[in-house]
Amino acid sequence: MVQFSQCIDCKNLIIVEGKIKKCKAFPKGIPDEIFWNKVMHNKEVEGDHGIIYEDIFST
Repeated sequence: MVQFSQCIDCKNLIIVEGKIKKCKAFPKGIPDEIFWNKVMHNKEVEGDHGIIYEDIFST
């Protein structure tokens, strides 16, 4: 089964030079446990500045 990062579908993702580097919640870099879906970011976690996952496809 192929699983993609939850970050791919998030409105807060910032892509720099074609690479996923950071997001509005984690401007210094997305923690691996969030990027690799070990921790879902639909609730606040330490260090996210109160910004959580927002589905890019929602209206």
